[in-house]
Amino acid sequence: EVTDFGYTFCGCENLTGSIPAGLFDNNTKVETFEFTFYRCQSLKGAIPQGLFDNCPEVTTFSQTFASCKGLTNIPTGLFDNCTKVTNFKKTFNRCTALTGESPYTTINVGGADVKVHLYERSSYPEYFTAPKYYNKAYYNCTGLSDYSNIPDDWN
Repeated sequence: EVTDFGYTFCGCENLTGSIPAGLFDNNTKVETFEFTFYRCQSLKGAIPQGLFDNCPEVTTFSQTFASCKGLTNIPTGLFDNCTKVTNFKKTFNRCTALTGESPYTTINVGGADVKVHLYERSSYPEYFTAPKYYNKAYYNCTGLSDYSNIPDDWN
């Protein structure tokens, strides 16, 4: 029945290891993950695939992983089932070790598969709620393979 995980592990700089897969699987009514892992600098490795798959009501990921300098990879489909998100402000801000491609969802448009990154969601209103807040979502995430394609207001 939880609807808000805001600030749950915020500032836990000594929280070590990695984020467990399935952590939020039973929380289908969550609407916000604002600041959830903010400044958990000792977390290492990849964000688990499917972490938010059972959280379709989420609207806010503001600063969720900001300053998690040990995270190395974001699953490309991390937000596939989170189509109502309006706030990605500083979500990965200062996650300087990230590599790979930024998250995207593959949708079928007119019989063709189309890769839609978070910063492209507003172009597909029939599939996603357009993000309203997204400044510095990828600030200083220069190791992402598509970093040069991310619009300036997102990084």
